[in-house]
Amino acid sequence: MEPPRPTDPESAPLPQSPDSGTPDTLQPAGHATLEVVVEEGSPRPQLPIEHDPPGYSALQVVYAEQEKVTSAEARVCDDNSPQVFYDDNRPEVFDNPDKFLAIEDAEGLEVGQSEGDVLPEAVVTTPKPVPWYKDWKSRPFWVLAVIVVAVITVAVVVGAVVGIRNTSRSSRPGSSATRQSACAGTICPQILTASVLGLNTSADNEKKVFIFARGDGALYFNWAQVDTITSDSGWPAGRTWQPLLGGGPFISQPMAISWTAGARLTVAAVIIDESKNNQDFVAGNTFHVDANGLNGFSIDDWKPLGGPVGSSLISCTLNSTRADYYAVGGTKMLQNLSFRNGTPDMWKHPDQLGIDEWDLGYEFGYKVKTRPAVLCRPSFWVHDMITYDDKGAVRHAMWGFQINSSWSDLYNLGGNFTGEPTAVATGSDRLDFFGIGANDSAMYHFTWTQTDNYTALQSLGGSFHSAASAVVTEQGSLPASRIDVVALGIDDHIHHRVMKGTEWVLDWEDLGVVGNSAPLVFNYGSVAPERVGVFVVGYDGSVNHATWTVSSEPSWKNLTWKSMQGDMLTEFYNIV
Repeated sequence: MEPPRPTDPESAPLPQSPDSGTPDTLQPAGHATLEVVVEEGSPRPQLPIEHDPPGYSALQVVYAEQEKVTSAEARVCDDNSPQVFYDDNRPEVFDNPDKFLAIEDAEGLEVGQSEGDVLPEAVVTTPKPVPWYKDWKSRPFWVLAVIVVAVITVAVVVGAVVGIRNTSRSSRPGSSATRQSACAGTICPQILTASVLGLNTSADNEKKVFIFARGDGALYFNWAQVDTITSDSGWPAGRTWQPLLGGGPFISQPMAISWTAGARLTVAAVIIDESKNNQDFVAGNTFHVDANGLNGFSIDDWKPLGGPVGSSLISCTLNSTRADYYAVGGTKMLQNLSFRNGTPDMWKHPDQLGIDEWDLGYEFGYKVKTRPAVLCRPSFWVHDMITYDDKGAVRHAMWGFQINSSWSDLYNLGGNFTGEPTAVATGSDRLDFFGIGANDSAMYHFTWTQTDNYTALQSLGGSFHSAASAVVTEQGSLPASRIDVVALGIDDHIHHRVMKGTEWVLDWEDLGVVGNSAPLVFNYGSVAPERVGVFVVGYDGSVNHATWTVSSEPSWKNLTWKSMQGDMLTEFYNIV
């Protein structure tokens, strides 16, 4: 839509000067005054927000239309180069003002003409500007120099940011002084994922932590042996991000899961399948423990996991031979897909469904507004699924042998939530939920146990624009279990809180780390000492990381943060 144009040159309000509180004024005569005619549809120039320094002079911009002529004001440098400030407040500088008139309007009229009127041609009516070497000591010279440097800096930073395909998905902003978070105005889902290959081995030097992210349409991974990651040194130096070749281009954040007793690690993401009418399908790739492979592992080729889907995947594993994947269907109905290791093609369902088919043995019958959170608790082969219905209420369903190997109804726990839910299990008979309120951006929590059922929804306060990430340590009896939860605050800082047993022992603390994505906390599965990784994508696309060695100290303020480098995307795939 075209911005409103003033009907009178005097009607355009001038900005307030930040130092004087009075309106800025144009400089007196003696500097360049230039009249420039622009065609219909061009935006009315804006004055810069900053206080106007000396050394500028007037530029009159005249709009040529068929019936009327209106004007607005802008600025000109003393070298006669007009600076026109558009809506983004960045100047476009034309070093040849007279060339700026070489435009024709939609009716083919020469610019400077309208029906029944002939406007005077633009002329520069000023003496030559003072040479810089005679005026270099003046305040205007230095102020103007600072402005030019700032403009060049902004242009370089903005030009370096690459926009990519966004399906209600946000992109990474530049790191300018007025940078805006990728999570601003929305609730960022988790875009990072991590898992451990060799999880069930007893030695930390045989376990490998993999973290996955998406960059430039491809999936990238970085890995390290668990015993080499410490609180002080962080991620081992020299580890670089490697692309997962083939597959893609990927349009969703990845999902990774370790299964088959830790001998396999599968990563999956959504692609656009041109052979399926450009619908969104899923592709997966598997890492294997391989003593003969480079670095002790090998990687399969990409394989189709079926579809179509309307969300990214979430998964959990029940035992050593089964992994379960969940997605939201194209109709916004929840769908479940199971794969087992027992057929020649590990990607086929045990009932030998085709590899392009989802197991629709159970469709939950509820439309949802988000990808679910899922858990696989070891007791009785229990699945838990938590999601938000289309009205924002949180719902919980369970599957297990004790309920005849079927899904329960989605129990309505109320509330009004936005973003994606988060759930963790502290043991076989307890789960904890974390979600962001749609009305106040605060975090909410409930606990379910086999004996006490559900606690009431509890506000934990705070103000967030990312989904939560939670990790359980000291697993075992209820009083000993500890849950650490993090999320990105609306200040773009990572905030952290701690629950031990059933009591919150630490209020929200600001970790002092700026992020541009939902943070991820992940238990490395280390034997001794137990360690947890914290990951977040920064404004420059690099992944920043810290490691916490489990202790009785609740605070994480003394974590040592280091960059893992990278150039990752912060756009994300929401329900479509």
